[in-house]
Amino acid sequence: MTVVQPKSPKASSGTIVGEPSQTVGIVDKLTVAWTALASGLLTPSLVAVVIAVGSCCGAIVAADLLITENSMMGPNASVYAQDPLDDYCYATSDALRFQHNPPKGDHVALIGTAAMREAIETDEQVARRIERGFGKPIPVIDFMSGGQSGIEMAALADSLGRDYQGVVVLGVSFSRLAADSSELGTLVREPRLAFVSAAGDAEIRAAGFEPPHRSGNYLIDNYKFFVARYRSILWHLVSGIRPAHDSRTYLGRAPADDKQWASDSAILKARLAHYEERADNNLGAMDRLIRMFPDRNKVRIVLLEIPLNPRAAADVVGHSFVEAHRARMQAFAQREGVLYWDLNETAGLTPDDFQDWAHINRASAKDRWTGQLVDRLIPLIQTK
Repeated sequence: MTVVQPKSPKASSGTIVGEPSQTVGIVDKLTVAWTALASGLLTPSLVAVVIAVGSCCGAIVAADLLITENSMMGPNASVYAQDPLDDYCYATSDALRFQHNPPKGDHVALIGTAAMREAIETDEQVARRIERGFGKPIPVIDFMSGGQSGIEMAALADSLGRDYQGVVVLGVSFSRLAADSSELGTLVREPRLAFVSAAGDAEIRAAGFEPPHRSGNYLIDNYKFFVARYRSILWHLVSGIRPAHDSRTYLGRAPADDKQWASDSAILKARLAHYEERADNNLGAMDRLIRMFPDRNKVRIVLLEIPLNPRAAADVVGHSFVEAHRARMQAFAQREGVLYWDLNETAGLTPDDFQDWAHINRASAKDRWTGQLVDRLIPLIQTK
């Protein structure tokens, strides 16, 4: 006799009917877990609030303990820098150090914008040149930074202290004399330096603004400086990387193409249209800066004209304007009892030495400009 075996029914999915589905079980568990998590996140809870508030307070306390004047002027201050080109972070560190420990003996301080910075070799290189020519080392302070304003220039000069002695070189230009004081409003709201300076505050008031309120707590008073850098700070703390200051950024950059040159020229012309109406007011700010160092036997002050691309002098600014500006600066320097140097007349720069109308991008041009500056500084130091 033949025995007929019953057929087993099959599900459409291929899973045998009557057996539990593992896939469905996992999905159900994940759904339950996600629902519970979402409910916990969205449902008010005193414990959750306490944990959140406690975490925030703990982070603030940790930041307040970490970010102090001592850490900012310490050997690891570069942890706060956005990148190796963060001039204002490194300048803040040096300025705070000078405020607590003023420079002793003769120094040379270089204070000015990026156009001045890009024309001069690093402080160590300048110091070596001076030592070779002078016969003994003279420390060089590099307080040059991109887009440096009158507020920042005054604050950095102020950090040198009233007992400073040596030479102070201040960058000047017709572009600076044509600046509108209203441009400083952004820097008052978003400061790029993280230290308090009476001279800097005086310039803020002179520009028609009020200095920010200070609580006396370093982090609170400078929180915008650090908030702007918080990603970099966290990365440096986690990775252990400390960027080394690379202060020269235009070397090797390609010259501006025709489109960029035309754009820069239009901006410069528009700015210089206000030169005559604003020059005296901006020279007033320079006058206040100079008066920080009244003793000419102790401090010699040089007003150093920034480099000017000969192409810009001929085609954008005009030689007659350049000559009138030089005459104005020379007369101002004589009234103030300081020196005015324009190395453009002797350094032999050509249009090929520039990235744009003011920034040098060739090592040979930087070498010539620095050599010209040091050749003039050495006799000044010797006769001080």
